[in-house]
Amino acid sequence: MLFACNPKSNDKDIQIQKIIVKTGAHAKIDLEKETYTVYFMNGKSYDCKFTLSDQEKTDIFKTAQVCGLAKLKGTIQVEDNCDMFPKVYTKLSFIAGSNNVQVSIDRGCNKHPLFKQGESEDIIKFLTFLHKKIASKPEVVRAPKTDIRYM
Repeated sequence: MLFACNPKSNDKDIQIQKIIVKTGAHAKIDLEKETYTVYFMNGKSYDCKFTLSDQEKTDIFKTAQVCGLAKLKGTIQVEDNCDMFPKVYTKLSFIAGSNNVQVSIDRGCNKHPLFKQGESEDIIKFLTFLHKKIASKPEVVRAPKTDIRYM
């Protein structure tokens, strides 16, 4: 199942590769290595391997395309109008064609400047889709939970 994003560009031919998502200081998804990493307060980490079917990989990369990730370039800090602290940023990095892209966004905030709402909503839709897909993997379900808390 693909999430509905707002397709805005003709970047369908641009390959998206090496997607890595780091959520705060507590977890990381590396799609290329098919690894989910949980981090702990004592500095240790736990890696678990998961397996994606060819269809799941296709769905993830198609969703990234539909959500407009291929048109992004460089380092992007998604602005928001939320005053919650601490801000727990999700960092999304990938290669789109020949462009290295790094996006930093507070997934817990849905208040973005009017002129940036479509882009931020599409990035959040992609991240939500990806997290649900990976979180459903049996290996990830069995992984220990982080002890890192944000106050």
